[in-house]
Amino acid sequence: MKVSRRQFLRVSALAGAGVLAAACAKTAEPTSAPEEKPTSPAQPEQATATPVPVAEPVAKEAPKWVEMVQAGDLPPLEERLPDAPMVVPVVERIGTYGGTWRNAVVGKGQSGQWVHSIGYEQIMRWTPKWDGVMPNLAESVEVNEEGTEYTFRFRKGIKHSDGVPFTADDIMFWYEDVLMNKELTPNVPSTFRRGSDPVQIERLDDFTTKWTFTKPHGLFLKLMCQALTDESWRHPKHYMSQFHDAYNPDIESVVKESGQASWADLYDYKRIDFQDSAIPVLKGWQLQNALGEGVRIVSERNPYYWKTDPEGNQLPYIDSNVCDYFTETEALVLRAMNGEIDWQERFLSAPENKSVYFQNQEKGDYRVVDIIPTMTNVLNLQFNRFTTDEVLAEIFSNKDFRIGMSHALDRQEIIDLVYVGQGEPHQSAPRPDSRFYHERLSKQYTEHDVDLANEYLDKVGLTERDAQGFRLRPDGKRLAVIWEVDVDEPTYADVLEVATPMWEKVGVETIIKTMERSLWEERCRGRNLEFNASCHRYGGGSGEAVILDPRYYLPTSGGSSMYAKAWAWWWANPDDEQAVDPPEQVQAAFGYYDELLETPDTGKQDELYWQILDIAAEQFYCLGIAPEAPGYAIVTNRMKNTPPTIHQSWIYPTPAPYNPCQWFIEET
Repeated sequence: MKVSRRQFLRVSALAGAGVLAAACAKTAEPTSAPEEKPTSPAQPEQATATPVPVAEPVAKEAPKWVEMVQAGDLPPLEERLPDAPMVVPVVERIGTYGGTWRNAVVGKGQSGQWVHSIGYEQIMRWTPKWDGVMPNLAESVEVNEEGTEYTFRFRKGIKHSDGVPFTADDIMFWYEDVLMNKELTPNVPSTFRRGSDPVQIERLDDFTTKWTFTKPHGLFLKLMCQALTDESWRHPKHYMSQFHDAYNPDIESVVKESGQASWADLYDYKRIDFQDSAIPVLKGWQLQNALGEGVRIVSERNPYYWKTDPEGNQLPYIDSNVCDYFTETEALVLRAMNGEIDWQERFLSAPENKSVYFQNQEKGDYRVVDIIPTMTNVLNLQFNRFTTDEVLAEIFSNKDFRIGMSHALDRQEIIDLVYVGQGEPHQSAPRPDSRFYHERLSKQYTEHDVDLANEYLDKVGLTERDAQGFRLRPDGKRLAVIWEVDVDEPTYADVLEVATPMWEKVGVETIIKTMERSLWEERCRGRNLEFNASCHRYGGGSGEAVILDPRYYLPTSGGSSMYAKAWAWWWANPDDEQAVDPPEQVQAAFGYYDELLETPDTGKQDELYWQILDIAAEQFYCLGIAPEAPGYAIVTNRMKNTPPTIHQSWIYPTPAPYNPCQWFIEET
């Protein structure tokens, strides 16, 4: 068995507040005010008349801001905080100011790292323990009984990082000039429409907006909690209007100077804070340089952040977040083992390294924290049925081909070699611990049987072979599948390297083509359809993630459902020029999901979802390997207030809902 270079290089051979439990609840209450401190015990009577020194008042903000306020360079704290700041419970104790949160990524295109760590500030958010939703930028939300009207009341006095107030006008700018602008938003995302009818947003006053849908939107508040789903707060009108043709009469000269092709391209580039670090933010930290510049990206504390701890201290406690770029995972693993990564699970938590991390905890002065897995599978293998190679497209669309390729896989060998024996053969399906566990979808075609694999591949009509034993396509060419893979996810290529001789044993040549993350995003997750096949490991495997992210059970994502992106585009917009009408059974599944989205009745939602899973089992869209084993994060002992355990998910997104703004550094 060939061992990959990556394998060789391995180091080893909420307490919550303001929960909104259901979408049809009348009102989510505002976050509670800071608790009153206990009264100090009475002091004994002084024996002499010696004056008692009066203690200096404890600063409620970072020392740097105290100095700037005293110098007249920053408004006082009471002018920077909203009237009713959001109070964030602390995990262990009230923290202290200072320090740098050290983390890292493999590759320069990993924008998700900032969403997971410091970029999660939306109208609504998940509770830390992922047992409900709660207001965030909103102070409260009121929902009508039908689930068609959502009224958000925002915290009065929230300011962007440049001191300019955040108001309903920012939401209306996003709605009227971005979401409803065809040049910027050709297709309104499904979160913000019912059928083809987009949401209607009305400004009620400076801090209140009402969002109205033509039909019930049963999952709306949960969808608004997903990472990057709610874009409404990310468009500060006072800054972004300079890049919009409706506001800037000199926009053409600005576009020309920028080098972008159009004002819409310029706006799309500027709207993302990790590309334009000058954009004012509502986050705890603000990036100081754009993604990909230099050898690291640095974020500094926002002086106008609108959250406090229970004693009224402005958050965040930590001064800065520094993220270094690595070209290979092994160097990042070594840095973590040296105790130089303060909290991180992405890129570090390969199963084969866990025992070594545990053995090195005392020496590295860190601890290993359990992660609760929620993803569909360790790897979801997807053949692109709409590849521009028409011959391959027809082959990949044949269910018998996918069944044959599945039976050819010795999943247990892959599990043993790549995942150190953790897991059992399992297709792309909800996890065994999910209420949606589907026996047929999970276990069908997982038996390793070379004869059966050959039988199914023969049924496709691929009976002719060349001199080397490889099957021939109907056009006489060798049947070869090129797998395009994100190089920053090393286990993906490891799995394919182990699978290669298995597939070649049944006559299918396998070529692995790794590429830098941004190129992979463009080729496999963008509008391109040239690629043959690719793989990814996310998607909803348990909890609410199953309903919210069905990408492998129904092609709802034009980026992640790589096995049938043209069907996903059809669901988003049947008039899309790249959309393809799905077959009747798949259209029925989309109909069930549309119906699910329209009902606030959770029991009815579950009934509809089971019908979707039944169709997914019949369609057999893509191949899985095994359910993901419990993961882990590396946390230095100097990092405090971190969670004792946490869910792992993009939807969640780990660890942001556990409020890193209340984490703090304590040097020993």
